[in-house]
Amino acid sequence: MHLPRRACLMLTVLLFSVTFIRFVPAQEKTATTIEFRKLKALLPDSFGKFERTSSSGERSSAFGISVSYAEATYGNDDGGQITIKLTDMGGMPGISAMASGAWASVEMERETDTGFERTTEYKGYKVMEEYDRTERCGEISLMVGSRISIEVSGTDVDFESLRQALDALPLERIASLAANP
Repeated sequence: MHLPRRACLMLTVLLFSVTFIRFVPAQEKTATTIEFRKLKALLPDSFGKFERTSSSGERSSAFGISVSYAEATYGNDDGGQITIKLTDMGGMPGISAMASGAWASVEMERETDTGFERTTEYKGYKVMEEYDRTERCGEISLMVGSRISIEVSGTDVDFESLRQALDALPLERIASLAANP
């Protein structure tokens, strides 16, 4: 079975996280997450030619680990769709800090005839970008404040539209919320 490089990277981070959970002090395991409604309020109503078509949020907890998230889906007149998801992993601070550290240390760049996968910098944050020109789909992911994961994914869109979605997010406010939940 052949796994794409991104899947291998995420699997590595997950395996480290699962191994690391045994060593997280008990007080860290009971940390709380950011209220998902606060995350939802950070999602834009629109950007570029895209308007919000739906949004949702949730907080869940199991085995002493809490996660909250908010996401919104956007559409345009050409049938393109973009989803922005903010996930707070603050309910597992040791794991999120380790995952953030692993994420920040990854460097990769791969290009094919139809697209690319690469890490790069965006406004001081390490970003993973992937895009397929033939399928017109892609994703941009980054970690803010060692606890909030941002994922921007789209189908039937150009890469610039994914960047516009990322540009529409108030990264300074997200970083502030991550620092002071």
